[in-house]
Amino acid sequence: MRWYGGRLRVGGGSSEALDPRSGDGSVRAVGVDACSVRTRTGDGSVQLELGTVPDLVDSRGGDGPVPVVPPRAGHRMTAAGGDGSVRVDVSRDGSGSHPVSARTGYGKITVRTAN
Repeated sequence: MRWYGGRLRVGGGSSEALDPRSGDGSVRAVGVDACSVRTRTGDGSVQLELGTVPDLVDSRGGDGPVPVVPPRAGHRMTAAGGDGSVRVDVSRDGSGSHPVSARTGYGKITVRTAN
C-alpha cells in the first residue's frame, strides 16, 4: 500500500504482511494482526498499535514521531532516533523471536506495551 500525500490509516483486519508507506503524510495502523509489519513515511509520523504479536515489526519515519505499541512479549528491540528522544518500555529479550525496529531521522520514538 503506497500513499504520497495526506494521512494513511489502516485499521482492524488481519494479513500475512502489512507494508503501508507514505511519502508526505502520517501512517497509522491500529488493531492490525499481521505476521510482518513494515511502515515507512518520508515526512510525517508513524503510529502502530498491534493486535497480535507479529514475527517482525520494522517502522521508519524520516521526519516525525514513531510510537509503537506491540502486545506483551519478549521483543528483540532496536530503536534509533537521529535528532530526538528514544524511550523503550517493553520487555526486551536479546534472543527473542519477535524483532521490533523503530527508527526516525527527526522525532521522538516511544515503544510501550499495549494495556
